[in-house]
Amino acid sequence: MDVSEKRKHTRLPIQIDADILLPNGMKIAAKTENISFGGLFLRLESSTETGLQPGMACDIHLLLLWNEQQVPIQLRCRTVHLHRQGIGFEFIGIESESYGHFKNLMVMNSTAPDNLLEELERYPGIIFEKG
Repeated sequence: MDVSEKRKHTRLPIQIDADILLPNGMKIAAKTENISFGGLFLRLESSTETGLQPGMACDIHLLLLWNEQQVPIQLRCRTVHLHRQGIGFEFIGIESESYGHFKNLMVMNSTAPDNLLEELERYPGIIFEKG
């Protein structure tokens, strides 16, 4: 079975700036390679040693630019896999005020937005956190 057949969430090839905020206060610049309603894959901007381990929780801020204003999407994530090419994360929470921006980002970048929204109803992926 192909890996894509096992996935619940469609990955979209969206490249935007992101910051990884580690529990120790360290901030690491990255760029998204792909995003789904269940997680994302980030490429690091430098070869900085992150100290991230599989299963570790951290915050990720996606840095959207909308009408010349920066709109951060704040996600709570857990590392799933670490590779030389980047880091895979699964979502474990999102602040309610960020969710609308995140959903719009996904729908606007999808070639099949209706299918994406249907998928979201079947497999929500993200859990709301009270902000």
